[in-house]
Amino acid sequence: MGAPRQHRRTHRLPPWQVEAIRVAVRGGAMMKAVARHHRVSLSCVSRVCSGSRHFTETKMQHHPPEIIVAFGHPAGQGSKRLARVRGKQGDDKSIMLETSAHLKPWRAAVTAAAMQACAKYRERFVAMDIVVRWPRPASHFTGRGALRSGAPDYPGYVDGDKLARAIFDALKGVCYRDDRQVARHSV
Repeated sequence: MGAPRQHRRTHRLPPWQVEAIRVAVRGGAMMKAVARHHRVSLSCVSRVCSGSRHFTETKMQHHPPEIIVAFGHPAGQGSKRLARVRGKQGDDKSIMLETSAHLKPWRAAVTAAAMQACAKYRERFVAMDIVVRWPRPASHFTGRGALRSGAPDYPGYVDGDKLARAIFDALKGVCYRDDRQVARHSV
């Protein structure tokens, strides 16, 4: 009889990292690059992608849902413009500025609403459902107050992903350490 067989050590990766590895490899990224980026071994990436029994994920802890209601003008984050700033000695600098003037007040409103709701600070991963409502403009209604036939069902003002980015950054430091902790969200 030979020596007893050694069991492989199981890796515990957070759910967001598991999903990020799967998406990167599915998207055509090289496994070596993904392993280097996530600081895991190449065999770990292989096991994540193949769904091996030697791999286990840490489970998300389930907490009762918290509801945060923020009032304001919702704004998306991500659209930037280039601005030139003159220096004292005539040397110009270029800086990136947010396009939306409503972004700072919107983020402040979301942060204040989270603090007022006494939202818990999470060290682990977070799942979010984001619901945003805009009032319809007056042009969508007839003189009697009925909805016009040509009015869109869902008037979209901001891209959902840009809106989610603004909310994630607004809650950073209040509800969680970093927005990388948001493992799942829907807008």
